[in-house]
Amino acid sequence: MIFYSSSEASMWRIFCIWYGSVLPRTIPSSVCYALMAFAYEWSGVAGDDSALIVNPYALQVLGTVLGWILVQRSNLAYNRWWEARSAIESMQARWAHTALQITHFEQASTLIDAPYFRARIVHL
Repeated sequence: MIFYSSSEASMWRIFCIWYGSVLPRTIPSSVCYALMAFAYEWSGVAGDDSALIVNPYALQVLGTVLGWILVQRSNLAYNRWWEARSAIESMQARWAHTALQITHFEQASTLIDAPYFRARIVHL
């Protein structure tokens, strides 16, 4: 997990952090494929590409499938976020209930430090 301090709030600074990033694993293959595409285009083997796509049906299917996959992935991430938010809400309610029980238990105390203890528990 990457921890950010307030001094690292700049977008460029966050973009240049390599630890925990996917960029170090993807840049070598991306550069390799870009060089292969450049060499293919530069060699002149490519020729006229207008005859390659006679019927756009294959690209329409590919676009539809990729769009559906992206929507499902986004939906999964959104559901995971809401599940985590619900767990945080449940944890907060349990801590509040615990603090309430401790303060009610402490009310019967006759010690001098009881109000300080109550203030400390409520502050947490």
